[in-house]
Amino acid sequence: MCQWFKSQLASFLPSTKIGKLDTLEKLAKMKASKSRETGKKWQEFIIEAILDLHKKGISGRRISGKRINYIFGHRSEERELYGPLERYFKKNFKKCQVLRAYEEPVKAKIQLEDGRTGSIPDLLVLKKRTRMIRQKRKKWRGLRTEWFYRHGSSDELMAVDAKTAPKELQRFHSQLTYYQAVADRVYLAATTKLILDVGQNTLVNRQLKPYGVGLIHVDMTNRENPCEIKLESRKSKGIQRARKEALISRCFPE
Repeated sequence: MCQWFKSQLASFLPSTKIGKLDTLEKLAKMKASKSRETGKKWQEFIIEAILDLHKKGISGRRISGKRINYIFGHRSEERELYGPLERYFKKNFKKCQVLRAYEEPVKAKIQLEDGRTGSIPDLLVLKKRTRMIRQKRKKWRGLRTEWFYRHGSSDELMAVDAKTAPKELQRFHSQLTYYQAVADRVYLAATTKLILDVGQNTLVNRQLKPYGVGLIHVDMTNRENPCEIKLESRKSKGIQRARKEALISRCFPE
């Protein structure tokens, strides 16, 4: 069944005619109905077959890497994701500043208290906030306790690192200690193809969620809203406040 479906798909891929696309959908639904993998959507069968045709091919036919990138809106260069990510944060968060680490004149490093030094992530996102802090005055001669308020800063710093290939995830994890030492939240920005290559469940449940890292899906086929948070980041534990403030003052001078 798998070889038959793959063979049929290979004959349809060069064409984008509506009739052939409808036929492909029917074939995928037929395969899904006969598959032992219950709960699997027909779209998943098409995606898996496309990736298999790219990696292995059939009868000498293979989908080129260029066409795969077009199908999934993939970009090989991480820098191509910076623009969509920057626009996403500025659109969805008020009083937000974004710094592209390697396109700015700021040569900043993250230095931990033990002396180790690491690079800053691809993007630093600063959410400026002002909140009211309530403090209690002491009682005076039995009079009631009085409350007074003062302004307090609660700026939130987010680290966003863009990756486009599975082999780059190891480097991301080696830098994670540095990111979480200075950033309140850490996100991995990944393309559709990277998520498919690793497997969304594997990526989320094994490589991100246990470490409190969030996931931003970047789909370049969606021109209006290419970025979407698929997994929220947890607040970093053991953040080094002094290091965070020093990094903010250097990267986001007022």
